[in-house]
Amino acid sequence: YPDKAQMRNILAYETYRDADCPGHWAFAVRVQQNGAFWGTAHVVENGDRDWLVRMGINADGALYKMYNSFTNSGDVTSGAEKKTRKSEDNADLLALLNGVSLSGEARRRYLYDNVDVAQVVDFLAARALTGDTDCCHKNYYFYRDTGRSDEWQMWPWDVDLSFGRRWISSMTYWDQHLIANTPLFIGSGNRVPQAIFETPEMRQMYLRRVRTLMDELLMPPGTPKENLHYEPRIDELAALIGPDAALDNAKWNSHAWGNGSTAPNFPQPFPQAVAELRDSYLPERRRQLFNRLAPGASEIPDAQPTVAAVQIAGADCNPASGNQDEEYVKLTNLNSFAVDVSGWTLAAGVNPATPLFIFRGGTVIPAGGTLYVAASRPAFRARRTSPKGGQSLFVVGDYAGRLPDSGVTLSLTDRHGLKVASARVVR
Repeated sequence: YPDKAQMRNILAYETYRDADCPGHWAFAVRVQQNGAFWGTAHVVENGDRDWLVRMGINADGALYKMYNSFTNSGDVTSGAEKKTRKSEDNADLLALLNGVSLSGEARRRYLYDNVDVAQVVDFLAARALTGDTDCCHKNYYFYRDTGRSDEWQMWPWDVDLSFGRRWISSMTYWDQHLIANTPLFIGSGNRVPQAIFETPEMRQMYLRRVRTLMDELLMPPGTPKENLHYEPRIDELAALIGPDAALDNAKWNSHAWGNGSTAPNFPQPFPQAVAELRDSYLPERRRQLFNRLAPGASEIPDAQPTVAAVQIAGADCNPASGNQDEEYVKLTNLNSFAVDVSGWTLAAGVNPATPLFIFRGGTVIPAGGTLYVAASRPAFRARRTSPKGGQSLFVVGDYAGRLPDSGVTLSLTDRHGLKVASARVVR
C-alpha cells in the first residue's frame, strides 16, 4: 500500500519470470464488498505444494519459507517455515547450512554437488536488476529437489520494496524517496549468496548473468522507447489500474499516506507515482548500472559478443559401468570471458526441434571453463571414474532420453537460432 504506483509487486515477479527463475504470479484486482467498490489490492499465490505443481517442479521437494539470514544453527528451525514434507525434521536444511559454512575448496565442492548453482545465480541476478535489497535476511525460499537431483535452489517472496523503494530511513516502509544506486551484491550476509559471491568462477557467472538481464530487460541508455521492456509494461499496467486507483485514492486518501501514518501527508497521485517510476527511476537505474556507478557495478562485464566460441569437447556415450544414466556431454568455453548459455539448445541428431537439453536461466560457463550436461545428475555424481562428484565440476541436467548406440551428431545452438558448435560422438 505505500507503493503509490501500485505495480511493483507485479513488475518484480514478472522480472523473475522473464529471467527464468521460479516465482509467484501476482496481479492487480479491484475489491468489491456487498456490491460496492472497497479498494485495490494485489493477489499473489501461496507458497505451497500447489505452487510447485503449477510451476511443473517436483512437488515432493522440500520447500522452506525463510525469515532469517541463515548464518547459524538456530536459523535452521527458527524462522524456517516448512511448506512441504512437514512430517520430517529440518535435517536437510542443517546439512545445507553446514555445507555452505565450509571454507575453501571444501565449500566449493559442496556447492557444485549440492546446490543448483545456475538457478541461485539467476535468482540473485534478477534481484539485483529489480534493485530489491530487502533480502536475504528474510523474504526468500529455499527449495530442495528432494529425491531427484537433491540440489538446493533459492526463490523470492515479498518483493514490493523494489524498483527504487527501500526501508532505510526513519520513514521505514513509507519512504517515497526512490534510490537508483542500490548495490550489486545483495544478500551477501546470507551464507548461500555469500558462498556464490566468494567463489571466483561463480562470481563470474553472477556478473555475466546480471549483464545479460541488463541488456535484455533493463536495456541500455539510448534504447528507442518503442523497444524498451519495462516502460511499455508500466504504461499497460497504469491503464489497467488507473481508474480503480483513483477510486481507492478518493475513498481512502491512500495517495497521501506516508511517514508511518495514514494521516494526510506526502501526497502523490497515481499518475505522478507512475511517471516517477517510468521517467525518473528507470533512466537513472540504467545510468547507474551501464555506467558502472552503483556499488559493485564496476565489476559488470561488457555485453556478451554475438558470437561466442563454445566447443562440444566430448561425451561419454558408453559409460564403463554400463549404466546409461551416467552419460554426459562436455562443453568448453574457449573465450577469455564468461558466456551466458541460458536458453541455448543442445540437440542430438538431425532434428534440433526435439532438443536433448535446453539450458535454464543462469547457466553461465566461466572464462575457459567447462560445463557437463548430464543424463542424470545423481548418476553422474555417483560415477566411479572421473568425471564424477566430489571434483568441483559444474553439472547441469537432466537431459531427455539417451544417446543412441550407433553414434550421433550433437549440435549447440544459441537462443537466437545460430549454430555455435557441432560434433560427432560414438559409443
